[in-house]
Amino acid sequence: QALLNFLVRLGWSHGDDEVFSLEDLKKLFDPYHINKSASCYNAKKLEWLNAHYIKTLPFEEINRQLKDLGFDLSVYEKAGFLLDLLRERAKTLHDIINSAKSIVNAPQNYDENAVQKFINENNLELLQAFANTLKDQKTGKDFEDFTNDFLEKKEAKLKDLAQPIRIALTGSAVSPSIFEVLEFLGLD
Repeated sequence: QALLNFLVRLGWSHGDDEVFSLEDLKKLFDPYHINKSASCYNAKKLEWLNAHYIKTLPFEEINRQLKDLGFDLSVYEKAGFLLDLLRERAKTLHDIINSAKSIVNAPQNYDENAVQKFINENNLELLQAFANTLKDQKTGKDFEDFTNDFLEKKEAKLKDLAQPIRIALTGSAVSPSIFEVLEFLGLD
């Protein structure tokens, strides 16, 4: 849908509108409004359109497209929640697949730069103490409140714990909100 929208807009316009449904295009397209000047390919615009559709299409449609790429979100218990976590940052379906895999699978490798930058003896001890004191948190808000209380007692800052948690769980220093990742994964 993003590609169709993008291709139509290469040589045709309807005011300042950027996003059109197929039904809108059928109603609004007029060959007399095709530009005579050469089109200019703008990869950033295509990426923006794709991200727009990823954010707005319903779960079923996104998952149908993911299945075409060999990945099925519906096998996960909290599939809708996972998609909502991932769609905010995703620009492509492959972004969703890669991010989902980094969350649902235990890391096989760790980003060496992230480990060197964010992991040291002090925050490893903090991470271990944090993991040992988790008990019945279920929601992102529960995890966030617990983390803030824990950090206050330890006289530590979020940056000392959030990145080590993120790296431990995903292998990377980049992920959606760590509290929402914890909610998705749960304590099991």
